[in-house]
This record gives sequence, C-alpha cells and structure tokens, in this order.
Amino acid sequence: MAMAGGGGTIGLSKATGTAAMTRLNIECPRECLPLQDWSASLTTRSGHSLRVRPVRSDDRNQLKQLLQHVSLEDRRFRFPAEAPARLADQIERMILVDHVATEHFVGFRPGSDRIVASSLFTAEADGQTGGVAIMVDRWHKEQGFGWALLAHVARFARSHGYKRIVLIESGHNEGALRVEEDMAFKLTSMPGGKDLVLVEAEL
Repeated sequence: MAMAGGGGTIGLSKATGTAAMTRLNIECPRECLPLQDWSASLTTRSGHSLRVRPVRSDDRNQLKQLLQHVSLEDRRFRFPAEAPARLADQIERMILVDHVATEHFVGFRPGSDRIVASSLFTAEADGQTGGVAIMVDRWHKEQGFGWALLAHVARFARSHGYKRIVLIESGHNEGALRVEEDMAFKLTSMPGGKDLVLVEAEL
C-alpha cells in the first residue's frame, strides 16, 4: 500500500461531519497480539512480516535514515508546520513522546535494525479521538506495511478507550485511500481546495 504520512492532527475532532461511520474490524490472529509494551509481530496483507515496538531514545540514527528515505510529501504530511530541512528537530519530536497521550511505533523487517515504517498516535483534546500519522520507507511501499501499522495503532487506540481515529491524506494518494476505504474508514474531502482528504473511523 502506498500510504502517505497523515498529519495535522490538531483540531481534527471538530473537522468532521455527522454521517455514521462503520466500526473498524481490526481483530488479529493470536501471533499478532501485542505484548505488554505494545510490541508485536505483524503480517501484511501481501505476506510480509513487520516487527513493531514503541520508539526508544537509541532510535535516532535509524529515524534519521528513515526521514532521509521518504518522500518530501510524506515528510510534509508528518510535520505540516515545519520546513523539511529541520531534520534534527523532527527526529527529537519522534523520540520525545510520553507513551500516554502520544505514542510512536516503529517497524522493522525481521533480522534487521532498519526502521521501514513509523506511526505516531496523538490524543485529541476531546479525549475520544486520536490522530494518526504514518510514514513508510519509499523502498518498502506497496507491500502493506502502512496498512499493518495502521491496524496496530487502531487496536492500541481502542484498548486505551478512544472511540475514533483520524488521518489526513493527499487526494492523490489513491492506493492508500482505496485500502483505507476497504478497512471501513470514511473519506471526506476537506474544505480549502488543497486536495486533502479526512480519513476517519469508529473504533
């Protein structure tokens, strides 16, 4: 799946319509059930494996490599208010999460210490909604890593009592939007003519 990083989660709890949404089906086999710290072994829809765990302070070099190997558009979605050149600041923001209101999951291929996928979860002020931002290494797109990580984050959010998750996608990211629609996400064009799509679902 070609999934661009969602971003701009601030205020998304107020940016939705009133149409009913379908509750996500995000159950998983026993082998993908998370451990106490929400580490897990995931399998993508195309059969690839992904080891997922919360970010650690010693992940800085791997995160730098990831940020240098994603598209500028993906970085803009992940850090919508910052210039892409501020790499060091972006890495710090990815490391310094409180693991309560914010959580950052990183994904690795088995037998490798290279991060190929990343997902940030951020709680909204309403206490019911979580914003999600996904990035996937450009060499590892179209393999289902974004989909697997999104489902993992949705399970995390549901287990912590959140009722809804939201992302923002580019309207040009047709592959990601098709998969998200298949997962029962509701897609809504956002006002302003910037070709952005609000992607949301009940948990």
